[in-house]
Amino acid sequence: MRVLNRLLQRLVVVGLGIFSVWLIVFVVFDTADQRLPWILAVSLTYGIAAYVILPRILARLTSTGPWPWRTRRSRPSGSFSSRMLAR
Repeated sequence: MRVLNRLLQRLVVVGLGIFSVWLIVFVVFDTADQRLPWILAVSLTYGIAAYVILPRILARLTSTGPWPWRTRRSRPSGSFSSRMLAR
């Protein structure tokens, strides 16, 4: 059951990734490229993708909502290899 759950989660992530690339390339860039000069179309597509589309998709993938501006991280104890062996 655990393996099936992981597989479904990964399929959702891959599906959202494919959808976001399709949306950025074939909808946003195609529309901008028809109406604006090439360099402005690329700049506008980058801005929309980086600041509108991708943050919303990443917020859907995380259970906490939008990415936090700052994260609190506890100080790691021990070396990296000892932490990896403990898993």
